Amino acid sequence: MVLRVKKRATISEFEMMSKQLEMSGRNGTLDLTIPLELKHTSLGGEVLWSQLVTQWLNRPKQGALKTYFKDFDHIKSNISDTLKYLPLLIAILESDSILYQNGSEADIKYMKHAAMKQLRIIQSGDPFQNSRGRVCQIIAADHLGLGQPKFFYDQKLNTSHKLRPRSRFIDLSRFLLERYNADRFSEEAFDKIVTSLGTVLYEIFKNTDDHARTNLDGDLLKYSFRGMQLEVHSQDVTALHSIADGYAPIASYIPRVRPPQTGEFSNLANFLVLSIFDTGPGLACRYSSKSLENMTLQEEEECTRECFTKVTSKAHDRFGQGLLLLGKALERHDGFLQLRTGRLSMYFDSANSQDDATFASKLKVFRSSRVTGSAQTCGAALTMILPISGDE
Repeated sequence: MVLRVKKRATISEFEMMSKQLEMSGRNGTLDLTIPLELKHTSLGGEVLWSQLVTQWLNRPKQGALKTYFKDFDHIKSNISDTLKYLPLLIAILESDSILYQNGSEADIKYMKHAAMKQLRIIQSGDPFQNSRGRVCQIIAADHLGLGQPKFFYDQKLNTSHKLRPRSRFIDLSRFLLERYNADRFSEEAFDKIVTSLGTVLYEIFKNTDDHARTNLDGDLLKYSFRGMQLEVHSQDVTALHSIADGYAPIASYIPRVRPPQTGEFSNLANFLVLSIFDTGPGLACRYSSKSLENMTLQEEEECTRECFTKVTSKAHDRFGQGLLLLGKALERHDGFLQLRTGRLSMYFDSANSQDDATFASKLKVFRSSRVTGSAQTCGAALTMILPISGDE
């Protein structure tokens, strides 16, 4: 059997492909065919496809990774660009068998060496060194002994816990946005967005550091990827609707990411997208210390919502305020949240929220009209979309 990823890798396509993966069962081998580049991933889709690749890797019998590389010369000419897509980086790093387009064995040693080189580059002090346009990725790979990228961890600290402080993450957010020339903000709006981004990035990534590297028994995961992707976009509104095709919540949100009314870029909407992901047990499993097999879907939803509540009980105070602060930032900046964890696809749209309700109650469950139920996926992927309008 073969699972074929399309080049048009939208969120809706991810949900359909995840359902196909789930329905293929756990027995037997399943090959994965994936294009050398992915389109329509600029609204958080790229980290979702990374979850799917990891879910495929975690099957008891791993199949072959089927590529569209024609031969070794084709690999040498294109591997650098291919590895800038996170799902392809993960797939090439971890696949036991990689095939050319004609089905023959590819040079797996060369490809894995190139993938490891790319991983080390994006873990360096300058992740822009080999980035893809206005997309910045910082990835930790704990199972490979590469769990502390320099942008997020202070390698000079002589302690086991080397995560940089919150203030440093705010500085990092300023640095990232300045590098991307996000100059359509007013000075006041820029300072506010930097503080919000830095705080959210610190709190959510800290959660992955604390809770997403091991399984529920405390053992290091076979595949433990954690990280963030920041994108700053000026994109045609029509193209945005194509990206959101089949995912109604973002399609409803897009009209509010308003382009300027006049000028050279009057047809372009300006927005930034921050995605933070991991391949750990997932929010509900970590919160409840129970596997999905031992939870009903309703229990999973309730536990996931609890993660967005300021928790003070001793049993769960380890979760801090990260997800609660995320909710406040989204409401403050007219933002949108897409969450995929376990068997749940959830979202928040600031336009449809009620002021007197808690953020946890404002999260809506997305039910696709194209598939029945959301397939189980590994870890958690949170994507925050904020419009860049130049004012607050």
